[in-house]
Amino acid sequence: CLLAECDPAGGDVLAGYLRGSLDAQRGLAQLAVAELRGRLQEEFERPLVDLDAPHRQRLLLPGVHDPAQSATVAPVWPAIAGHLRQLDGEGQVIVDCGRLTSTNLGWPVVHAADRVLLVVRGTLPSVSHAVPAVTALRRELGVGCLGVGLHPRRVELLDPAVRAR
Repeated sequence: CLLAECDPAGGDVLAGYLRGSLDAQRGLAQLAVAELRGRLQEEFERPLVDLDAPHRQRLLLPGVHDPAQSATVAPVWPAIAGHLRQLDGEGQVIVDCGRLTSTNLGWPVVHAADRVLLVVRGTLPSVSHAVPAVTALRRELGVGCLGVGLHPRRVELLDPAVRAR
């Protein structure tokens, strides 16, 4: 299983699970530089972190360390998306794209996905803030795309005013 942190605002696993212990030479930005040199295929394994060492069952592609690095990644999203798509046959690939309203978002990665999951807290303000993300998904993936929308069942349990609508 590969978890790829493709959030242009920066990855969370480095600061959280890895407690900031990873050197800055491993991550999505280095992969983007490899693609700019035409070496994505050869160098893809280099920035990966084995979270299950030495078994290589749970791999991490760390995200950018600084949101400014996302501008370097933006031109090579299509190549990265294609490579991640190829890896899908070798195991599960899970990609965290961050907020869908971010600058330099990896839309090619979203387009390459088999499924897109939008995570929303079960509160009315969170659902309200998710509306622009759903709108962006519909615009990018097509108005008629299946399964894009909000499911308010959890919110109904929390806010009786929603049930009245």
